[in-house]
Formats: sequence, C-alpha cells, structure tokens
Amino acid sequence: MKIGKKTYLTFVILITIVFVLSVIFMGCMKKEDTEKPGTEKEQKQEEKVYVGSEKCYGCHKDIKEQMAENAHGKAFKPLESYNVELDKNIKVYQEVEGGEPKSFDLSQVKVAGVMSDHYVIGSIDNKYFRVAAVESENGKWKLEPAAAADVNKDGTEDWVIKDYTCGNCHSPGLALNLENQENVDPGFSCETCHGPGSVHVTTRAKEAIESGVESCVNCHTSSEPTEKGDILIAQNHYGTRNWFDANHNSGKAEDCLNCHTAHKVNAEGHLIKEASAQELCSSCHGQGVNVKEIMWVNPTDERNHFTKDHSFGKYPYDSYDDDPNTPAVEIRNPETIKEMKSKMKK
Repeated sequence: MKIGKKTYLTFVILITIVFVLSVIFMGCMKKEDTEKPGTEKEQKQEEKVYVGSEKCYGCHKDIKEQMAENAHGKAFKPLESYNVELDKNIKVYQEVEGGEPKSFDLSQVKVAGVMSDHYVIGSIDNKYFRVAAVESENGKWKLEPAAAADVNKDGTEDWVIKDYTCGNCHSPGLALNLENQENVDPGFSCETCHGPGSVHVTTRAKEAIESGVESCVNCHTSSEPTEKGDILIAQNHYGTRNWFDANHNSGKAEDCLNCHTAHKVNAEGHLIKEASAQELCSSCHGQGVNVKEIMWVNPTDERNHFTKDHSFGKYPYDSYDDDPNTPAVEIRNPETIKEMKSKMKK
C-alpha cells in the first residue's frame, strides 16, 4: 500500500509530539521523585545520631589534645577526677515551694559528673539536680552539700539538693537527655558545636557536619544589663558583659573568632590567638592600649561570676557609679543608663 506524502508527514509529526511529551512527562516524574521526602540524602540527614567525641578523635587527634587543655573540655568532669567518695547514706532534701520537702538518700542518685569544679550533678527519677559540691582544701578535694538549711527543723543543717538549670551551657551533652545517652559526652564535645556526627564519621563529607560558628553565641550572649527599678544591673554571667554595644560586634556569630580560638589554648590557658590579651589587643591597637583597664573585671557578683568587660572601654567601671559594698554590680549613672538603653534590644 502506497502512503501519500501528506499522510507520511502527519505520521512523523504525531510520533515527534508523542516523543516530546514522553520526555517531558518522564522529566516531571524524575523531578517529583527527587522532591519526595525519604530520598537517600534526606534519609541520611534524618539518621544523624550522636556518636561521641572518641569517634571524631580517630582522625582529629590534635583536637583531642587541645580539648583536654581548654576550659570547655574541663567544664564537666567525672566525680572520680576529684578522689572523693559519695557517702550514699547521707540524706538529702528537695525543697518544694508551697509543699512538704522530699527526702532521698544519696544511694538513689545516679551521678553524672562535676560541673565547673564545684557542683556534683546527678539524676533522681530521671531529673537532674545539683546533689552535692566539691571544694578544694589544702590541695585536696572534699565533699560538701550543694546547699544547706534546717529543712526538718531539728536544729541542725541538712543537705539540700537544688534544681539543675545550668545544663544547656555547662553540660550540653547531658541536657540533650537522649535515649542513646551513653554515646554522648555529658559535658562539651565535638558534637556540642558541630551537631550529631554519625553521617560525617561514616562518609567524611564536610557538608554532613555543622561548622560550629554559631555555637559561641548560644551560651556567650550579648550580655545586656537587666533593669531593676530606676537602675541597671550588669550581666556578669556569660563572660561577655556589654558585648551588645562593642565596636567589634558586627552582629555576626563569627565575630568571636576574630580574637578567640575554637580549640587551642595559649600559654595562659585561654582560648585567644596571642600569648596574652595584652598582646592580642596591641597587635591591632598598638602598645598604648591598657587591657586591664578596658577589660575590667567586676569586683563583686552575687554568684561569684567574675568576667572581663567586652565593651572594650566604651563602658569603664567608673562610669557605672556602682556601690562596691553590694554583691550586684549596679549601673546608677543616668548618662550611662541612657546610653545603654538606647542600644539594648531587650
């Protein structure tokens, strides 16, 4: 049978249209597949779990040595480091607001470690408390109560346990309270700043781990003062008092790393880039800068938090009109209060 030229052209055009439509349809299907949840990449993200720093140290041996020397690595230690024994027969009390105090024996406590060479942290019924404290005396550590009060009204002081509200920054691993907690370092670890490391450990892919740049400001906040009536109270807790109005603060998380190191300490044991803070500031601002003056240390604090000022001379201590006989560092100078309030975000 002879096919006409017109019929042949029509047939070719139809075949071409079908082919083009098929290609478009397959392309859409493929795109749809890549956008569906549960792809291999997304599954890997979902499967990220904490594996512990030792897995990281297999490759990053230098970081292991540096962490052992810096303040973050020393922030939370096992009780065994202090050569003290927990007398499990000691009765401790939990004060309950508006109710009867609860009592426990220390034998009921599962000790997690020691925070900042002071508080012994342990769990009772899956809740963490400051259950005791360690104090250094004549070169030796001794065990003391976390707090003391005559709870049972017998004329003698009792051991009192306190809520542990400091965990997010002082023992971030513990604060996660995960099911696989045994794989998580209770204090600071690689995964505190870089996130769960399972995918990175397996694939060695850089994109599988967080840079950690944002981690500093999670705990070391801009440290604005708080209002109390007509005055302000300086924030001495987080080590960065008055950073909120420092010229070095451009609003970026990585600003901290202009002066500070992430892991390696200097000769003084501090996480800064030069041998001393004086050398660091002088490297940009010349030898005339007086670091002790511009980074003054608060003379008093209700909680014994002694920190260096991070306004770098913008708010010298003399501008506060503080009463040195009171525990808090008050800001009473009207001009200083006005200036600070104009820059505060709270």
